[in-house]
Amino acid sequence: MIFVSLVSMPIFRKVFVAQRSNTRLPVTVFTGGDHRFRTIGRQIENLVNRQCEVCITPATPLREGIGALSKTGGRLYLTEGLWHFNGSFEIDSKFIQLISLSPGRTVFARESAQAVTDPIIKSTGANNLFEGIRFIDETGTVATQALKITGSNTVVRNCVFEDFYSGILVDGCDRVRVVDCEFQTGVSRAIEYSGTCVGGMITQNSVERTGGNVYLGDNVSEVVVIGNTFDATSTELSY
Repeated sequence: MIFVSLVSMPIFRKVFVAQRSNTRLPVTVFTGGDHRFRTIGRQIENLVNRQCEVCITPATPLREGIGALSKTGGRLYLTEGLWHFNGSFEIDSKFIQLISLSPGRTVFARESAQAVTDPIIKSTGANNLFEGIRFIDETGTVATQALKITGSNTVVRNCVFEDFYSGILVDGCDRVRVVDCEFQTGVSRAIEYSGTCVGGMITQNSVERTGGNVYLGDNVSEVVVIGNTFDATSTELSY
């Protein structure tokens, strides 16, 4: 069961699976009158046949949400809304899944005044998942990334990257997949695999006219690049 708290409190508690009509669907209980709670609740209840562990809104910092998961990982569901970053945030745990309940409307943003050379998110744990998140990194000419991955077997799915210097950097890890993502208004590379990387897949992504290039470094091998859309003849796949 998911308990949604009063307006002044962080939205969320640990999830308990409840039996309802012989199913294992999450149940939402409302204690506030805000209609947005009902919208969020519908997003949660539409997670048919999923076991929801933790769900947060922007009222709860990402660090707290991840901290509420098991030490062995888990799913963290994020409602629509804006999470501000004033630097870089590292996810060093394994099997962490960040999943948007409203793909494209869960926003991780860093403003130009907070620009640093470190990425918005650095994922160092293995077997992590990022799904449905919009990354906005207004760093201008500061050479950085929206998402840096150094943990093997990570998946980035159905995410959007905009106003970035570089979108995704996969650095020295294996079998990382970038699937069904969209890259807009980038300065440098949309996707880069660098260091010693073995295996992985880049597929069904859309790179817009100003979305940057895709680059595979000299020590990258066995990475499949297939079925992507490049919205300009000047966009390159370099390897």
